[in-house]
This record gives sequence, structure tokens and C-alpha cells, in this order.
Amino acid sequence: MLLNLKKLYWDFSARHVQRKMLSTARQKKDILGTHASAILYETKNGIISMPIDDMTIGEHIAKNGDWDYSEIEIIQSYLKKEYHLYVVGTHVGTLLVPLAQKCAVVVGYEANPSTFRYLNHNILLNQIDNAKVYNLAAGDRNGRIKFLQNKINSGGSKIKPITIRKDYISDHPDEIEVEMINIKEHIEQENLPKPDAMIMDIEGSEYFALKGMGEYVDHLKFLYTEFVPHHLKNISGVDQKTFFDLITPHFNEVQFVRKSVSFSLNDEIEGFLSLIDQMFSRDEHDDLLFLK
Repeated sequence: MLLNLKKLYWDFSARHVQRKMLSTARQKKDILGTHASAILYETKNGIISMPIDDMTIGEHIAKNGDWDYSEIEIIQSYLKKEYHLYVVGTHVGTLLVPLAQKCAVVVGYEANPSTFRYLNHNILLNQIDNAKVYNLAAGDRNGRIKFLQNKINSGGSKIKPITIRKDYISDHPDEIEVEMINIKEHIEQENLPKPDAMIMDIEGSEYFALKGMGEYVDHLKFLYTEFVPHHLKNISGVDQKTFFDLITPHFNEVQFVRKSVSFSLNDEIEGFLSLIDQMFSRDEHDDLLFLK
């Protein structure tokens, strides 16, 4: 009974916050005018153009002046000037823009055509000249797929889940179709450089994208990826072991960014898998950095 009451409370709280965000987004539109579509922010990440409707990342950078800058500093510490960095799931470029200045070439994939538009704005605004970006979803095959285009949290846009949770559709996302590519095939077709480092944040599609990379996973010096159990279950339809079997054979170490713990994948693989199992059962997420 107590658990049911807690769930009802959190569901009510989430709906209240969502309604407030939608109301604030409408107020912004009313104040700025019907033809206004973006707000420009000066941040530690660079000059960032964001859609007015985005009340998650947009509101955060408006109040705090950055987005995940501690994450950027971690990645920068492993990034070398000669590296070819791939950002799979660029969103509007809050990671791509500052990191492009620390590597030779950055290649970006963004499935959402709306946020891809702002990504291009931000590349121009920040005078980034070493970026190649593609309005494509990354997966294990080529073809059209269904995609949910969120508004209040545009960074939460994702391929249409196998199982849809309320929070995936709480802002009434548009359902569209986008083009998906196999990364390995796309690299070879476009004559792109082999990836030395990769950041992957595609709301549960990481499993498909990694399957589509083939031997290029082994070429990576590091992989920075999101681990969200409910995304794996509801979007990829796989368990944690199936996902990490694509990654762990290619790396020697893993760091849990928020937990600030690390494991040797040669000597402490059981400890790593035990922690992952605990997180999966609790639906607890973190960002993981895999290193050679």
C-alpha cells in the first residue's frame, strides 16, 4: 500500500511539473511572438541556440550558464588533438561545440531534424570548421524508422520504443519517420576517418548503433556512453549483459562518472557486472567511460 501511495505521489508530482513546463513554454511564445523559434544563450559550452519550447536543457543553461560541463572536462582530459571524435546523438551541440576545438575532426549524428537545425546554427555561431554532421539515426541497418520528437525535453527524443512509458510521451511528442544508417557502412560510403573516440547518447538506441559499428568499436581509444536501464529494456529490448557484451571485450577499464568508481575489465569484470546488475534492478542510470 505504501509503495502504491508513493507511486501515486510521484506520478502526480511529475504531471504537475510537466503542466508547469508546458504553461511556461506557451508564455514564452506569447511574450516573444509567434515567429520567434529560438533563444540564444552565452554559456561555457559556447554560444548555444535552443528552441523556445525546450524547458529542460534550455532552462538549465539559462540559469546555470552551462550544460554538463564537468562531463566535457572529463572527456577533454582523454581527448588528443589528433583524434577523430564521433558524437552519436549530438542534440544541439552542447558537447560537440566545445570538444570540436580539442580534436582534429568531429563527426556527428543527430536523428531529430528539429534539433539538427539548431546544431547547424551552433556550429556556425561558434565558427567550428572541423565538423561533419549528419541528420541520421545510428543503428544496425539502413532504412526508415519511427521516431518520437519531444518538445519540452528535446534531448529526450528517441526512436519509437517497443514499450512506451508515460514519461516518454508526457509532452505529446510528434511521431515522425527518420533515416537510420549502419555506422560502419556510412563511414566507408562517405570516406570518413576511422573513429578514435566516441560519445554515444541516443536514448536507448546505443545497442543498435554499437551493433552497426563492427570492427570500428575495437579501434576506439575510449567510448563514453549513457547507461539507462529502462531505455535498454523499452527501446532496445535487451538486457544489460547483451548490451555490455558488445563493449567490454574491446576495453581494459571502465569508469562510472557519477558514482566515481572504476573497474579493471581484465581483473575486476565480476565486480563491474555485479554493480551493473544492481543498477539494472533499481533502474539506476550513469554515464560510463570505457578506456583502453
